[in-house]
Amino acid sequence: MTAKVTPVPSAEGLRRYQRLAEQLPSLLHELCAAPAFRYGDGTLIPDTPGFYLFSERGIALYVGQTRNLRRRLRQHSHPNARSNDASFAFNIARVGHNTAAIAVKVTRQALEADSAFASLFTDARKRVAAMEVRYIPIPDDDWELSTVFEVYAAMALGTSRYNSFRPH
Repeated sequence: MTAKVTPVPSAEGLRRYQRLAEQLPSLLHELCAAPAFRYGDGTLIPDTPGFYLFSERGIALYVGQTRNLRRRLRQHSHPNARSNDASFAFNIARVGHNTAAIAVKVTRQALEADSAFASLFTDARKRVAAMEVRYIPIPDDDWELSTVFEVYAAMALGTSRYNSFRPH
């Protein structure tokens, strides 16, 4: 018979998490206060790791993180991007699509093949391309902080409609 082992939180791990948590409000303020631009307006986007925020008419809609801001923002905004590259636009289209079909867990590929959905997805990519974007670098490529911050920022900004954090 195997003895039951109860995990015990690590005091060092909890301290490390607390140090991360203390940085979150100021990092969120920095992201929200970053200069806004529209993709394709000539703004030079660095090819560095960073956080980004899409908003429309002053309303935050989507928060993300990436290892390469220039490439990721182009993927979100490209007119021919597939569902895994333009996940934000895909989520916009999915929310606008027949919710009964979504409830039966239709695959991404099946949705992309659906002509009604494909039209919504095309429109959503155009909508994303017209949105304001803000970005800031990830401090010192701190991936622990970025993992915690992305969820914190999405929750704090109320972007859960499109930031589902579902695997795809």
